[in-house]
Amino acid sequence: MNAIAPLAALCLILTGHPWLALATLVTAHSLFLIPTLIPQNAWCGPVLTQLPASTSGFVWITIDDGPDPIDTPILLDLLDTHHAKATFFFIGAKARQYPHLVEEVIRRGHTLGNHTMTHPQYWFWCYPPHLLRREIIDCQKTLTALAPDHPPSFFRAPAGFKNPFIHAILKQQNLTLACWNARGLDGTERDPDKILTRLKSQIRPSSIILLHESRLDLDGNRLAPNVLAQLLKHLKDQKLLSQLPAS
Repeated sequence: MNAIAPLAALCLILTGHPWLALATLVTAHSLFLIPTLIPQNAWCGPVLTQLPASTSGFVWITIDDGPDPIDTPILLDLLDTHHAKATFFFIGAKARQYPHLVEEVIRRGHTLGNHTMTHPQYWFWCYPPHLLRREIIDCQKTLTALAPDHPPSFFRAPAGFKNPFIHAILKQQNLTLACWNARGLDGTERDPDKILTRLKSQIRPSSIILLHESRLDLDGNRLAPNVLAQLLKHLKDQKLLSQLPAS
């Protein structure tokens, strides 16, 4: 569609229909950008946005951007205290740097997710297939080498932005594209109270919750442990437990 649109627009201009030409170009680019820039959009392939309805008493906590030498151990202890399970979407390059944390996540009964090798969050959505493949496969190989009995089953794109080429690659790697339906915007927001307010307003039974490691709050304290501690208390009050989905 995007390849044909410029030719169609040129024909419309030459035949005296400039506004139709503009509409053609806008429509063509929208058809590409909507599934790319809206993480939950499934026009180009399947996207997991919530747990099955049968898991009504559960949610799924997912934690991106680790491993982090400070945050990850604290997060693991908090999850243990509340008998909760989570999936850590690790960046391959950081996993190589902290392999013991990858092993510890598995030892504690959690799972790994593929979050690309280098986390190119500003450019991943417009990468051509060979660069997408390298980011996804290199991370998959890295995490599988560190936890050979527990390879990732889920993939999440940096910032959730993907493009239509990604689905064929994920299928070849037996990976499911995982999104979310509850997030506190902790990738940019540094006020834990605002993050928790957003999360609490969105969390429902079967929610997929998105958190991020490796960030500081407004006072320079570790953000993720603070948010997770209060989130787990909220889930307990709501009689919800974080468990892992079927692969």
